[in-house]
Amino acid sequence: MSARDELRDCFLSDSRDRFEAAADAFRAEVLAEAIEAARSEYLEDNTGTPEDEAYNQGVTDAVAAIGALLASSSPSPAAGDKQPEADGPLDHTAVAASLRAKAGTWQRVKVVASQNTGRVLAGHIRRALSVGYMPAGSFDAEYRHEAGQHTVYARYVGEAGER
Repeated sequence: MSARDELRDCFLSDSRDRFEAAADAFRAEVLAEAIEAARSEYLEDNTGTPEDEAYNQGVTDAVAAIGALLASSSPSPAAGDKQPEADGPLDHTAVAASLRAKAGTWQRVKVVASQNTGRVLAGHIRRALSVGYMPAGSFDAEYRHEAGQHTVYARYVGEAGER
């Protein structure tokens, strides 16, 4: 199963750890492909002109930048660094019921481990990838970074016919 397939399957799962691992694997796979694509742009017939050298240096810089992104895909906290704690598993059905009960009011849904996870979860809610949020567009959701925490907020906005 490819990293992309694993990521898609995880959208339908409530397993945060499985989803984050799949998202990290997918990101690493995409970045590795980007590095290979950039490397294929090196001039094979380098004439040694300043233009060719500048072009190849640009390719080298692009490869280095993508490599830095790849290296930071799964950062390890430095010794002594305390990372904010993420909330436990999310019960999407209970979250949707709570949001419906207080329609229009922004509510904190979950503290997550990273910005990427927060943005993905917000999209998950907006697109109704869990049954409780159906139909798509009934909920608004957003990622916020506040007080050192990655947090997702959402609100029930009603179904299209109710607005």
